[in-house]
Amino acid sequence: MTNLLRMVALGFVITFLLPTSTNAQLGLGGGLVYGSEADAIGVSAKGKLILSEVLAAVPNFTYFFVDNGDVNTINGDLHYFINNSNNFDLYALVGLNVAMGTINTEIGLNLGGGLEIMVKDNVAAYGEVKYVLSDFDQLVIAFGVLYYLGE
Repeated sequence: MTNLLRMVALGFVITFLLPTSTNAQLGLGGGLVYGSEADAIGVSAKGKLILSEVLAAVPNFTYFFVDNGDVNTINGDLHYFINNSNNFDLYALVGLNVAMGTINTEIGLNLGGGLEIMVKDNVAAYGEVKYVLSDFDQLVIAFGVLYYLGE
């Protein structure tokens, strides 16, 4: 399992090193998350690298506050922009999920979508809903803020 986690970490690094256009934007932020199977609220740290007009790479880490041990997730999602405007983005997402509990680790597939609204020059609020398909199936609802570096 350690090799798998190394591969996932390497995938995140490679994603951020992919060649992008000179006006690529990087967003950093986080928010609150609810997981239905964990039946818990969590906090999330998130990055977002705009790869093109219709695609973004979005790694994130979530720590869930559960009563009986630790539950953490690492996700590597791709966002496909359905409606991409200056102030409003609607997107579909697909990605890889690694859920790590006190006892075991599960790998899953993320499917969902979200909405991002620019609230200031470089600040966006987002809402996202995704379903994780794995032995730890759950609906995940997230809300938060991203700050875009540059531009």
